[in-house]
Amino acid sequence: MAFSLGIILLLVIPAYCTYVGNEVPLGGPPSVCPELGVFAYAHEQACDQFYLCQNGTFSSETCPNGLAFAADGKVVQFCTYPWHVKCGDKTMPDPIPSDQCLWQFGLFPIDDACNSQYFKCAWGIRYVTDCDEGLVYDDTKKACNWPDLLGCNSEGMNRFSL
Repeated sequence: MAFSLGIILLLVIPAYCTYVGNEVPLGGPPSVCPELGVFAYAHEQACDQFYLCQNGTFSSETCPNGLAFAADGKVVQFCTYPWHVKCGDKTMPDPIPSDQCLWQFGLFPIDDACNSQYFKCAWGIRYVTDCDEGLVYDDTKKACNWPDLLGCNSEGMNRFSL
């Protein structure tokens, strides 16, 4: 009895799994969406677009402005920041600025100085974000970094003494 239940579970559970691929199947998006599960496929020409098959329903989706499709998109649905994606020759849309942000989503320096804070934009709203203590924002890496690696004076930034 336990053996046959195990076989049934092995056959049923994969039907509920999610498939996400950065590559479009040959010939474009799939012609049939499976009845169970969520499947996402990269668009052939646009880095911010993708195809979604969700429980038998097919749709063409677009990431919010400033994001690109990625199999492991962690910002919104299947979308992440474009510097985490290899778009190659695929197109990206122009920015849609708000009164606070150049793009609807993104990370931006507060100024050109060595700063331990940066702006994080989400849905066009700007949030001031702190680096961990002793670090400054590095716009080339879109992350916080050690000040001396950026040519910044790190004296007084770390609150420890010898």
